[in-house]
Amino acid sequence: MKEKIKKLFENGRGVIFALFILQFIVTIFITPNRHDDAWFLEQVTGRSSIEFALSRYSTWTSRLILEITECLVLKTSKYLWVLIESLMFALARIFNIKNIYKKRRESTK
Repeated sequence: MKEKIKKLFENGRGVIFALFILQFIVTIFITPNRHDDAWFLEQVTGRSSIEFALSRYSTWTSRLILEITECLVLKTSKYLWVLIESLMFALARIFNIKNIYKKRRESTK
């Protein structure tokens, strides 16, 4: 059993999985009723998502897809929001780690 755990952490997958679990646990205690999340939740509670999308498109087009996705997720379920946020956190760490190793390999050439 120890060898399986050691092997899991040697290739980095265990670390990413541990970060995902840690982020999931921390995020589950955060309520999406504060700061930006509260504002987005308020915007789609009183009106349809299409109305919100049209108003945001006229003022801030570059973030439209992100904001609509956040609104739909917040409207659907807190736990879906927690899962997606934790997954994005883990994916960001994966890409950071890959870029660090890529830069190290390039600098040693």
